[in-house]
Amino acid sequence: QQLADRVAAVFVPAVLGVAVLTLIGWLVFAPDSPLIVRSVVAVLIIACPCALGLATPTAVLVATGRAAREGIIIKGGDVLERVNKVDAVIFDKTGTLTFGQLEVVAVKGSDKWSPKELVRLAGSVEAQSEHPVARAIVRHLKTMGLQTAPVTDSRSYPGFGMTAEVAGHKVIVGSRTFLQEQGIDPNPFRNAAEEEMNKGRTVVFAAIDGRMAGMIALADRIRPEARDVIGHLKSHLRLVTMLSGDNRPTAEGVAHSLGLDSFEAEIKPDQKLLFVESYRKAGYTVAMVGDGINDAPALAAADIGIAVGSGTDVAIETGDVVLIRPELTGLEQLFSLSRA
Repeated sequence: QQLADRVAAVFVPAVLGVAVLTLIGWLVFAPDSPLIVRSVVAVLIIACPCALGLATPTAVLVATGRAAREGIIIKGGDVLERVNKVDAVIFDKTGTLTFGQLEVVAVKGSDKWSPKELVRLAGSVEAQSEHPVARAIVRHLKTMGLQTAPVTDSRSYPGFGMTAEVAGHKVIVGSRTFLQEQGIDPNPFRNAAEEEMNKGRTVVFAAIDGRMAGMIALADRIRPEARDVIGHLKSHLRLVTMLSGDNRPTAEGVAHSLGLDSFEAEIKPDQKLLFVESYRKAGYTVAMVGDGINDAPALAAADIGIAVGSGTDVAIETGDVVLIRPELTGLEQLFSLSRA
């Protein structure tokens, strides 16, 4: 549409100029001819770019209307044109490529602590947090018919873990790195943890009273259509990649399941913006796909921000495109419409 507008802006004065020259020509060479007016009008009718000015906006209107029927909200005709130039898509993992609903799939305790006791104490600590991993462990605790124990001196370390006093025990819950920083050796569960992470699962370690007590593995189901959508995008674009806050083995397991050759692991929320900017500086036209509040800066910085409708209000407000339905097949339809 912008190209059509630019062409029309030059073409209209040119057509008027030709009409004036036609008029002058008739007045000079045949001033008494009855065809003067007819000739000038004929030039204006034939050469006028009115159809050009109307055809493109009409096509964009039809495309955005069709997209809306498919559950894709496009915020402006220029967005559709910019989508056509995209050659790199960056996906947030949790809640975008996955359902964003973590579930506990395995619990392994030490000789001293049974899985049931481990879940009760670790879940009591995690009940103090709103993190998706914490909520999943608390849900599992309730599913087992357990109750949280009294908690005191709870401390949260965002992105790493938590510590607290639970029923007279000092409990530490978090990543392997976090436990190591707290002076705990997680190696007794290293092999079991790596086995779970290679399956694309998230592993939380727990220590009780200064000794390693066990681990809890959680899985977030991958959307069934995600692999096919990524395969489609890879066949048309220069780059398709994933950003994940998980450790590298977990992120690698998910990437392998999705058929992704490129991914970034252990990404903090504020680093997503930096990755989008770095890809743009490298010459890519970037579309960012995300659903969370921490995706909003990256969505805004990308050439095209695509928000998944099941996400937060901030992400939806920031995105240039909103996929009302959570299925990622809307991405295939969006790119197809941009090329139509």
